[in-house]
Amino acid sequence: MDFGFGGFDSGFSDFDVDVEEFEVKKVGKHERMFKFGFGGSIAGEATIYGNLLIFTAMDGYVYCIDKRTSETLWTRKTGGSMHFAPVVENERIIVGSYDGYVYCMDTEGKELWKFKTGGEIAGSGNTDGSLVFVGSRDGHMYAIGLETGEEKWRFKCGDMVVSSVTIAGEHVFFGSFDGNFYCVVKGTGKEVWRFRTGAEVAFRFNAPVLGNRIYFPSFDNYLYCVDLKTGKEIWRFSTGKYGSTGGPSLYDGRIYHGSRDGIFYAIDAITGKEIWKTLISDPENPISTKPLVFGDRIYFGTDDQNVYCMDIEGNVIWRYHTGHQIGCPPVYSEGRIYIGSFDCNMYAIDAETGEELWRYATSISTPSYAPSPMEAFRVEVKKEMEEEPLEEKYSDRSHEASMDSEYSFKSEYTTKSEYQTKSDYQVNFVVFDDNMTQLLPALTGMEEFLWISISEGLIQDSIISRLR
Repeated sequence: MDFGFGGFDSGFSDFDVDVEEFEVKKVGKHERMFKFGFGGSIAGEATIYGNLLIFTAMDGYVYCIDKRTSETLWTRKTGGSMHFAPVVENERIIVGSYDGYVYCMDTEGKELWKFKTGGEIAGSGNTDGSLVFVGSRDGHMYAIGLETGEEKWRFKCGDMVVSSVTIAGEHVFFGSFDGNFYCVVKGTGKEVWRFRTGAEVAFRFNAPVLGNRIYFPSFDNYLYCVDLKTGKEIWRFSTGKYGSTGGPSLYDGRIYHGSRDGIFYAIDAITGKEIWKTLISDPENPISTKPLVFGDRIYFGTDDQNVYCMDIEGNVIWRYHTGHQIGCPPVYSEGRIYIGSFDCNMYAIDAETGEELWRYATSISTPSYAPSPMEAFRVEVKKEMEEEPLEEKYSDRSHEASMDSEYSFKSEYTTKSEYQTKSDYQVNFVVFDDNMTQLLPALTGMEEFLWISISEGLIQDSIISRLR
């Protein structure tokens, strides 16, 4: 099996590891979002309103700053952590908090009303200018009057609602942990249809719509395209083995989507066929946000702490390194992108060059605790590994380490990038990650392993002592 390493030749093109020996199993629900700790980290997309940049943080504050200068205009404290984008409509700012409340404030930060749900709010709301729609961990989708804060209706799902809400025509669309993607009438909350997936539907970003098609991910490892009117499946696209929670973006007939396996895809929006894919990171550093596509450029962040800029053919143009993982999409305005990081800063970055223009620190400099992105999965041995002669399987391959070696990888991924070919950048060997080390006691044919992966390359950990 061939692997792309972003243009880096590991020198182990012959390294005989049968990846099909291992199986990824889902062993729990994707409840990671409810286990983040209190701190100054930013995990929600910012909202631009004129010259205002409005965003939330896990310290419980809503921030409003000048997008040009990063000057603080005001802050407003809520009763819980916040992980998603504010909604701004008619001079009103709507945010939901982990204290279970939906807050409405004006553009100067004055609270106008708040509405109590029965659980934490972990997905972005939406509004049509009259009603505010927001889901809660209590299993309901709520419709609330924008002006009054009064409940208009609630819709009961079979499990918690932590997805964002998409509005199209007279209907609202959202997912639930019960595995369904719902369409209900926005004025009454009456169900029109539901589409059943194989796992929880949990994503914090609006689902794109093209004609009569709507696109959304599920934790069953698929990206779906469903008929907007009937709820019938049009196509599904496999995104790997570690679930799918990142939001797809639609641009010029293509769907752009990052996977929790660390692969970024371009997909034909009509047929669901893959156009290209680029290996960016790995399952320990997933792409779980929504890409921004603007001016033939694609911008997104990952858990590897980097903001990436690619062209629309998948070639990396630049990357910017922050101090921690990135769990929110960037927004664009006047030649800049704005993006928050778990390192407790909001960044303004030149969209063309990747140069930092300014950074703004939240009230707490300590990052929030983040559980492993792999916690819902376990990697198991599928079959007993066959013994091979030690001298044959682990023979000296030092002569193969050259970039010009005839044994170099033939990668199926796009790797055209100046950044991707510099050997001093981070390289993750995708076979031996932390999950693999947990398998060693189960391997009857091998006591120890030869190599492990760390952030700066491959370091010899131990020598094979013997094969049973």
